[in-house]
Amino acid sequence: MSGAGREEILQFLARHPYFAGLDDRARQRVADCIVVRRFARDSVIVMQGDTPEAVYFIAHGQVRISRFSPDGREQALMDLFPGHVFNLVAVIDGRPTPSTAIARTTVVLYVIPRADFWHLLHAYPPVAEAVLVDFAARLRRFTALVEDLSLRTVAERLARLLLEIANESQGPAPRFTQQELASRLGTVREVVSRTLKRFEEQGLIRVERHRIIILDPEGLERIACAM
Repeated sequence: MSGAGREEILQFLARHPYFAGLDDRARQRVADCIVVRRFARDSVIVMQGDTPEAVYFIAHGQVRISRFSPDGREQALMDLFPGHVFNLVAVIDGRPTPSTAIARTTVVLYVIPRADFWHLLHAYPPVAEAVLVDFAARLRRFTALVEDLSLRTVAERLARLLLEIANESQGPAPRFTQQELASRLGTVREVVSRTLKRFEEQGLIRVERHRIIILDPEGLERIACAM
């Protein structure tokens, strides 16, 4: 690894919640465990059911975490960005990987093998404490997801998702296919298509070449908060 590459890793570790509480010497030891891996867009990084081999930290790019049914239907769970971590649950409990991770863009990952990660947890209590806090936050997110899927209508969930996407985007409205939106909402494309058309008729949005322009955020907010 080049000096510049190692320095970038050390800067990443100094900013990351898991490792920010360590001193420089400890972060050097963490850096010694890291393997840098790159994946092209649409590459499968880990597959649902795989034996857990490592924890993955996103240095650059975007990764989608999804579950797939036996017939191939996708439930998108979350999109992850630089600084986020995945495959953590499987590495902790040693059971098969519960979800599939797919590169949404070109991705650079900092990979820590399972045995090394367990060593870090035992050697550095601040890392273990930070992982526990992260687990608590993940549990809260998935509790909210279960609530959405079981208690909210597709229109309510879609309105909330469109507002979240708009808040995350810093530039032009991102492109999404109706199938991608359906996967994130746990429904089918036809239902999303009908709901988007209804939103357009109500003057809430405008759809342009897979881009959704929000015209009335307050109106979408009222639908999203209908419960």
